[in-house]
Amino acid sequence: GCSEPDESSSLEMRVFGKFGAQALVMGDKYPYFDGSQIFFTKSEFFLSEVAVKNDKGQWVNLTDVNFVNLQNHHFNLENAQKGYPLKLGRIPEGNYTSIRFGVGVPSRINSRSPKDFPASSPLSQGDHYCAGWDSYIFSKTEGVLSDGNQMANFAYHSGFDSVYQVKEYPISL
Repeated sequence: GCSEPDESSSLEMRVFGKFGAQALVMGDKYPYFDGSQIFFTKSEFFLSEVAVKNDKGQWVNLTDVNFVNLQNHHFNLENAQKGYPLKLGRIPEGNYTSIRFGVGVPSRINSRSPKDFPASSPLSQGDHYCAGWDSYIFSKTEGVLSDGNQMANFAYHSGFDSVYQVKEYPISL
């Protein structure tokens, strides 16, 4: 054809849930520090503003907000060892030295509510927004602790602008 050649590549990132050094499998029991056992029933979070840095020092933005749901993926050891695939889109051909992403929702977006986003956006889902906080729930981790005699459910949900974290890691891509 007469079109320009596509000089970009598709990029996929894999998220691996871990408990210590072990692959995290939802529902599997793991030894806890006090001799009890812990197992997880939910692990989900927002991954935002994914970008890669090229060898000229320029950042190439790939996505605004992604939603990672490990409980629907890490339900067996095979899946947990493969990692949760996150398709990040296309990047221009080149050499890349770093990847950067935020865990949670950046404040410029966190100040909005689900009604402000199209249905295709992970931010349009009301079950990850807390109106009382005026914030998205950045992550939900839930499970059960058991000492052999008693079981206790636990839930840790985080949000607010102050807990948004940006991570950067060197890569060779």
